[in-house]
Amino acid sequence: MGERRRMVRTTATVQNRDGIHVRPSTEICQAVAGYSGKIMIGAQGMEVELSAMGLLCLGLIQGAVVEISVDGPDETTVADALRALFEKHFDFQRQ
Repeated sequence: MGERRRMVRTTATVQNRDGIHVRPSTEICQAVAGYSGKIMIGAQGMEVELSAMGLLCLGLIQGAVVEISVDGPDETTVADALRALFEKHFDFQRQ
């Protein structure tokens, strides 16, 4: 009988000046699209399954601390990639 994997948890601090709005949330979700495991994102006492709409509902502003939980294959790799994206300074042109 195989040993049960444990969910990987990590935290990130949102660095983007404008927080996690539509474009960053879409980029974050696209980076892990097709992942077969479960990804949960928490902040400010709320937790959502990773989706662009879920991230928008969290209202993540610059400096917000995000809790990332990944359960599935390659958990550590996925969690590290998500942490890097939440801490990324997105360089979108202002319109």
